[in-house]
Amino acid sequence: MSAPTIGIDFGTTTSSMAWVDPRTGEAKVIKNAEGEEKTPSVVGFGADAELVGTPAEQMLEDPDECRRVVQSIKRELISAPTLALPATPTLPGRRVKAVEVAAAIFAKLKRDAEELHFHAPVVRAVVTCPAAFDVMEREAIEQAVRLAGFTEVRTLEEPVAAALAYSRAGLGVGRHVLVYDLGGGTFDLALLREEVGGFALALPPNGLPRCGGDDFDAALYDWCDEEAKRQCGQPLNGQGRDLKFLRDCRKRKENLSVRDEVPFSSLVGEGRVFKCTLTRKLFEELIVERVDSTVRLTAKLVREACDQGFPVDTVVLIGGSSRIPLVQRKLKEALPVEPHKWQHQDVAVALGAAYFAQGLWQPRPAVVTQGATNDDKNDRQARERAAVARQAVLTPQGIHGWSAEQVQTLQRAVAEALRLGPVFRASLNDGSEGPEMVVIPPGSFLMGASDSDDLAYGEEGPPHRVTIGRPFAIGRYPVTFDEYDRFCVASKRVTPDARGWGRDRCPVINVSWDDAVAYCLWLTGQTGRAYRLPTEAEWEYAARAGAATRWSFGDDQKALVDYAWFEGNSGGKTHPVGEKRPNAWGLYDLHSNVWEWVQDRWHDRYADAPADGSAWEGGAAGRVLRGGSWNIHAWLTRVSYRSWSTPAYRYDWLGLRLAQDL
Repeated sequence: MSAPTIGIDFGTTTSSMAWVDPRTGEAKVIKNAEGEEKTPSVVGFGADAELVGTPAEQMLEDPDECRRVVQSIKRELISAPTLALPATPTLPGRRVKAVEVAAAIFAKLKRDAEELHFHAPVVRAVVTCPAAFDVMEREAIEQAVRLAGFTEVRTLEEPVAAALAYSRAGLGVGRHVLVYDLGGGTFDLALLREEVGGFALALPPNGLPRCGGDDFDAALYDWCDEEAKRQCGQPLNGQGRDLKFLRDCRKRKENLSVRDEVPFSSLVGEGRVFKCTLTRKLFEELIVERVDSTVRLTAKLVREACDQGFPVDTVVLIGGSSRIPLVQRKLKEALPVEPHKWQHQDVAVALGAAYFAQGLWQPRPAVVTQGATNDDKNDRQARERAAVARQAVLTPQGIHGWSAEQVQTLQRAVAEALRLGPVFRASLNDGSEGPEMVVIPPGSFLMGASDSDDLAYGEEGPPHRVTIGRPFAIGRYPVTFDEYDRFCVASKRVTPDARGWGRDRCPVINVSWDDAVAYCLWLTGQTGRAYRLPTEAEWEYAARAGAATRWSFGDDQKALVDYAWFEGNSGGKTHPVGEKRPNAWGLYDLHSNVWEWVQDRWHDRYADAPADGSAWEGGAAGRVLRGGSWNIHAWLTRVSYRSWSTPAYRYDWLGLRLAQDL
């Protein structure tokens, strides 16, 4: 079944991740555990564990711990495959592989996405890399991502991801897009051409391997170091660069993008204080040579693109350093096209990777041939938008605790994407209509009874996250005598005894699990659609319809009489289906009338139960029953309550409800 997908911008200085919100079809950044959109690409090796991001940066405050902090690992994946961490007064020295350092960053992103956002395993990721990265560098990134626990990985060029994000945001991206990417460690330049469904490189990428925010920080540090020598007679740090001060230089650099000057002070040596005022003018003088080198390469590529029939009509800026006023001013002066600015340009690559990840496993739209008209192109774009929208609503999302209005809106959107009504029926061979089926959206929920539920039995736990990866359909009602009797007549079976309670619209009873499976097979042959029993997870997911309460309608047992036929109001028999109120997805008779067979075998606890909504086989010979019946106590009609019986057993409280793959 489908799993959540994310896009990751693995940056030299910071890394970001994003997903596509199926409710809006828009890519959004996923914040980390610290509440940040950007996770510092920093790993610290402590005594007991590896720290990643801001906690690792805080190790820079300690003069011993800072020596075991690794920064800018993206630069070293190939050039320095093994790193030596020096000993400290409390820790011995050790060697680590660069790919393991990168894996620690990816593992944090994965963990934060799973625990704080999806509440489900995340195994699919599109990870970006510079367009100029060779095969070995890309393989090193993929290796790191897989070490972090991802099982399905795809790399994507950063400029392609950025162009995709700008395009999806409706920012007027044209046919030939120049992407200027000035990040923390490298400068990358790429010309893209529009293709069906996205963008591709039009010319070989270019760039500078050691030109970015890290180098600007270092230039500022070196100036401050010389100024400290002049003021205090000694450098900032007698044992190499002070990593904490270098981090402070980065903060001052960022401030100078919005202010003309910033104060700076620091202790030097034996309590001496270094003070200065950093101005934007001074900072620009320190970095102008590097900025000019990026602008010259950019202007050169624009000329080459025009000569080769790819006139640049859009310039896109990405990377945090592209926000520097000097960079934007120089580009505006040198280029025939004014660069696009965007409030999300720092995370544009992650957003584009998320769009790419979302559409990676969906069918590609038809290619427009040469000579296509504008109407053809508009049709193609409409198909692309429809495909993205369809994929968006079919992407599982956590619905546990959603309101009835929210789950109903999602249900309608999924039904529309599948070109079905929320309720539909198939025709049998004789022209009659089959059982009413209800579209159930994919999603994630917490299965089982809450740990705090004092009515729950041990077999209802432990509560565990389950993700239903694709939409399915489930019967609007339990199967009725009217529906089941047709099967018996056609297959020359004995019709079940109704106990004198009524047939027609009453739920069929005296049906074994084996009988239920046989009915599903017969109905499949009659309609050409694959009917089956629901899995236990599907049953509870559909019954809850987003509810995180004891019953689908809440926790008030007094309201049960409006939804169910049970021991307290049934009069000792079944009743016609649909006479009580439905749940939020329009399903009736879930909280008793008849027990309903599901596909799974019985297990006493949910330990090691499937997390993907599939049937749990193995275990005992008995098959699981869900929903309760006309003869049970009110508290046993809870949506998490479960029972079992032998597959061949028939009795007047056993029935079934259908399921169908969509």
